[in-house]
Amino acid sequence: MSVKGALCVLCATAAFVVAGAAARGGTYYVAATGSDSNAGTSDQPWLTLDRAVNAAQPGDTISVGPGTYAGCTITASGQEGKPKVLKAGTPGTVTLNALGPRNRKGSILEVYKSVEETVGYWVIDGIKVEAGGDKGGIDLRHTTHCAVVNCESVGARTWGIYASYAESLVLENNVSHNVGREHGYYVANGSDNGVIRGNKAFDATGQGIQINADVTMPESDGISSNFLVEANIVHDVGGVGLNMDGVERSTFRNNLVYNFGDKGLTLFAIDAAVASRNNRVLNNTIVSRSDGKSYFCLTIRHTNDPSKPAPVGNKLFNNILYHYNTAGVGSMNVDKTGFEGFESDYNVVMDYFGMDDNEQHETLAQWRERGYDKHSIQAAAAELFAAPDVFDFHLKAGSPAVDKGTKLEDVTQDLDGKKRPQSAAYDIGCYERE
Repeated sequence: MSVKGALCVLCATAAFVVAGAAARGGTYYVAATGSDSNAGTSDQPWLTLDRAVNAAQPGDTISVGPGTYAGCTITASGQEGKPKVLKAGTPGTVTLNALGPRNRKGSILEVYKSVEETVGYWVIDGIKVEAGGDKGGIDLRHTTHCAVVNCESVGARTWGIYASYAESLVLENNVSHNVGREHGYYVANGSDNGVIRGNKAFDATGQGIQINADVTMPESDGISSNFLVEANIVHDVGGVGLNMDGVERSTFRNNLVYNFGDKGLTLFAIDAAVASRNNRVLNNTIVSRSDGKSYFCLTIRHTNDPSKPAPVGNKLFNNILYHYNTAGVGSMNVDKTGFEGFESDYNVVMDYFGMDDNEQHETLAQWRERGYDKHSIQAAAAELFAAPDVFDFHLKAGSPAVDKGTKLEDVTQDLDGKKRPQSAAYDIGCYERE
C-alpha cells in the first residue's frame, strides 16, 4: 500500500472509531450521588465507573455526571461498528483523581485485560484525569480500535496518556500537561496504524509525543508503521517535542513545536528494530528556545547500532525549522546513512546543517550542492511570525514564507483548519495566511 493509501485508511479508521460512538445502543448513567445497587438509569444512576464499564454492552454509552470519581479498569470489548463509550455527560465537569479498585498498572484510567487478550472498540471522551503522586494518567495496553478524545491528563508522574501494543489507536483533541518524569503522550511496543491529531502537550519533563517501537519487548516487532501525527501543539518540554524511534511510512504535518529542551523532531533508532524511515514531514513549524540552547530543530539519526536498517527515504517539505542559534546548531542534522532517498525543499532554514550527530557541518550553499533545499529560504523570526515574543507563530503580513511552499495534495488545511492554499501557492509552516 502506498503512504497516501495507508493514510486514507488511517483517516477512515479514525472517523469510524469516533463516529462509531453514535452506534445505537443503550445509555447508562453514573453520578456522584448514585449507588451501584441502582439500575444505572438517568433517575437511578450508578456511583462508580467500574460498575458501569463492567455492565456496558457493545454499542452502549456510559454518561458520567458532574463530579469527582475514582478511576476504573476496562477489560471487556465493544465490537466493530458498536464501540462502547465512556464520556462526560457535560464536557469539562468530570474528574478522576484516584485509583479504582481494579487498577493494576498504577494509572487512573486503564484499558487492559491481559497480554493474551486484546481489549477493543472503546471511546473515552471528555474525561479529566488528575494523576498526581506516583500515578499515571490514561493507560491503554494490548488494545485495538480504541480512541481517547477531548480528555485532559494533568500531574502524571510517568506519562499523561500511554498506549502499548495498540492497533488502530486514535488520540485526538486531548491535553496532557505537568508530567513529572516522562512524556505527555507515549505510544510504545510496535503499535501500528494510529492517528495522533489535535492534541496539546506542555510542561513535561520528558518528550511531548513519543512513539517508541522497542524491539526488546515481548511480541514487539520493533517497528511502528502508518501513523498520522498532525495538528498537535507541543511546547515547554524538557526533552524532544516529537520523538520517533522506529517509525516508518508515517506522516507528520501541521504540527507546532517550540520551546523544546533538546530537539524539535527526531527520526531515529535506539530501542527499535529500524531507524525511522520513509516518513513525510510536511508543513510543520518548529522553533527552538529563544535562548538558542536547544539542539537541532530536526534530526535524522542512525544512532548507535549500524546493523539496524538506516533512516532512509524521509521527505521534508514546507517546514519552518527556525533556530535562534546558528553557532554550532541549526535547522537539521542528518546522518549520511539517511541520504538514500532523502528529499528536503521549500522549507525555511538556517545557515547551518549538521551531519552524523554534528561531527560535520555545512552552510546552506554547501547543502544545496548536495541537491537539498534548493528552493528553501532564510528569514529572521521577526520577519516570519506575527508575534514570536509571545509565541504566536502565525505568519505576519508580508512574511517571506507566504506563497513559498510547494503543493502537497494531502495537506489540504492548516493547523487552524484553514483551507490550503489561500492564495497563489502554499505557505510554509503550520499556518496558512489569508
